[in-house]
Amino acid sequence: MSTRSEEIKTRYTLAEVQELADKWMVDYENNHVHSGIGQTPMQRWNSSLEAGWRPDMVDRECLFILLKPAEPRKISKGRINFNGGIFTSPDLDYLDQAATVFVRPDPENAGLLYVFDHDQIFLTIAQDLQRLNLTPKEITTRKKQWWKIRRDERRATLARAALLDMDALERERLDAAVAEAKRREGPTVEPNIIRIPEIEKAAEARAVALGEKEPPVPEREARPAPADPNARPEFDDPDLRYEWIAQQLGRGGEIDKRDQAFAEHYERTSKYFEWMGGADYKARLMGRKIAAAN
Repeated sequence: MSTRSEEIKTRYTLAEVQELADKWMVDYENNHVHSGIGQTPMQRWNSSLEAGWRPDMVDRECLFILLKPAEPRKISKGRINFNGGIFTSPDLDYLDQAATVFVRPDPENAGLLYVFDHDQIFLTIAQDLQRLNLTPKEITTRKKQWWKIRRDERRATLARAALLDMDALERERLDAAVAEAKRREGPTVEPNIIRIPEIEKAAEARAVALGEKEPPVPEREARPAPADPNARPEFDDPDLRYEWIAQQLGRGGEIDKRDQAFAEHYERTSKYFEWMGGADYKARLMGRKIAAAN
C-alpha cells in the first residue's frame, strides 16, 4: 500500500498557475526571437501588416454554424429525426420524402436544425417546438455544472487561504513584462471577411427563428393552375397553400390527409397567431370564399 499522505500541499492554486502561464506566454512567446523565422512573432506580425497582408476571417455568425459537423439524415413524412427530437418545416413537405439531407444542430438552441443538401446548399431551418426551451436533461446538466462550480470555488478559496502568496518581486516583474508587451503591440487591423453565401442564409434563418430579425417577405406566387379547375394546384409558398386549404374547406370541398396535416402544423406556428391573426384569419378566408361562391 502507498505510504503517501492523503493531504498534498502545493504552492499555487490552479488559477494562480494559469495566471503565471499566461504571463509567461505573453512575455516569452511574443517578444523572443524564434529560430524558424529569425524574429519575434510580434515583429513578424507588424512586418506582414506593413507589407499589405491582412488576416482572412469568417463572419462570427456563419462560423457559429459552420463549425458544427454536418450529419446525414432521411426525410420521413416531412419530418427529420435528430438526437431524439422530431424537427418539422413546411419546406420539408416539398422535398423528396426519401431524400438524404445534411443537418447541423444549433449549438445553443436544441429546437433549431439547419438543413443542407448534398452540395451544402442551405435549404431550410427545421424546428422542434418541444425543444425550443430547455429540456429536463439540459436543466439537470446545468444544475450539476452550477453546483460543481460552487464546490470548485469553495475549494479554491480554502486552498488560497492556506497557501503563501507568490513573491512580491516576481509578481512585479511579470506585471512589468506584460505592460511592456502590451506597449509593443501593433495597431488594430480590420480583417478580410470571407463570404459564404449558403452559411449566411443559414445564419439569417437562425436570426429569424430566434426573433432577432424580421423575416423577408416571400414572393407569393403559385404555379399555373392545372387544366382541370377542380384539381388541386401546386404551391411554392406555404401561406398560399394554407389559404387554398381554408378556402377549400369554406366551400365545403375535400382535402387529402397531407393537406390536413399541413394545416394542423401551420395553425400551431407563431406566424399563424402573431402575423396572420389565428382563428380570425382562418374564418375570414373561409367566409370570403363562401361569399365568392354565392
